[in-house]
Amino acid sequence: MHRRAALGIGRTYQITNLFGDLTVEENVRLAVRGPSRSKFSFFGRDRPRDGEEQAAVERALAVAGIQGRRETVTRTLSYGEQRQLELALALAGKPRLLLLDEPAAGLSAAERARMARIIRELPADLSMVLIEHDIELALGLTDYVTCLHFGQVLTEGKPDAIRNDPKSRRSTWEGRTMLDGLSIAGLHSYYGEAHVLQGVSLEVARRTVVALLGRNGMGKSTLIRSIMGLRPPAVHEGEILYRGESLRGLSPHQIARGASGWCRRAAVCSRR
Repeated sequence: MHRRAALGIGRTYQITNLFGDLTVEENVRLAVRGPSRSKFSFFGRDRPRDGEEQAAVERALAVAGIQGRRETVTRTLSYGEQRQLELALALAGKPRLLLLDEPAAGLSAAERARMARIIRELPADLSMVLIEHDIELALGLTDYVTCLHFGQVLTEGKPDAIRNDPKSRRSTWEGRTMLDGLSIAGLHSYYGEAHVLQGVSLEVARRTVVALLGRNGMGKSTLIRSIMGLRPPAVHEGEILYRGESLRGLSPHQIARGASGWCRRAAVCSRR
């Protein structure tokens, strides 16, 4: 992987992958130093900052629009800012080919527009592969589109051709839940300092099917993890009842024995 990166290939991640306890600038400085063959301290305090390195840090921060947050500890950034920072890390290595794995996943409409503008303004000589399930976002950023369906090429062509292709328009996302007799009231759940679920309440009556709709990062999988006890008890509030019995305090294996178990494909129907 490091040899491929040294050839000039960079990437971002669908699930944000950053050093949360370092500042924004420290994250970018590590990315700038990464391709070099010289040894360096993780915190970068072993040598003075040279002008060329600092200029590279400044360029990456500016292109990603995150320069105003340089001294901020990364884990306290908003989700949208973290996505911008991850793009800055990918650009800091001066890639000639950039692989973008759903860079706008989980972002609000305003944040998606900002990310699209940043990508659109990247240098014209930078080749990019964009993975995205938001069709309009993808079509607005790309020169050529390949549409995949269950691992096979469904159709490909210019954006306008894909927009009007009946095969791509039929592509759907679907899912089912078979949870039985479930009642959730006022559920709150967190990832670190991120308040993901905010007072969720729902009922799943016997022999009914309920679908959860929303973009990536909106809390669908977090809800399922909370039901199955996969979130630490100290970080969620509210009540979860299954067949009239509280699940509070039960371990995941106890819940699985008495309930129906968790499947990552269950209970989620996600569509833009």
